[in-house]
Amino acid sequence: MDDTRLIALDWGITTLRAYRLDAAGSMLESVSRPYGILNVPNGDFDGVFAQTLEPWRDVAPDVPAIACGMIGSRQGWAEAPYVGEPAGAAELAGALMPVESRT
Repeated sequence: MDDTRLIALDWGITTLRAYRLDAAGSMLESVSRPYGILNVPNGDFDGVFAQTLEPWRDVAPDVPAIACGMIGSRQGWAEAPYVGEPAGAAELAGALMPVESRT
């Protein structure tokens, strides 16, 4: 059985970093790709997302993924709203923005 409970992405301007996490939040595996938001071929964020996570999705297809960083900017996949400060977990969770993906 696979121990993956969450896939977390830090998707910045120049680099995409993805982390496979267990139930305790410990990193099981990571990958870094040179596909920051300014380097995604043809703006195909969904394609890069799918290709990057494919090996993990093969063994853990229903595990949720969460992304942060510039991927949520106006130039990214979808523009996420800003959260005022101070912000706690409830405020951050309330501002999450779902994005449809083929994976």
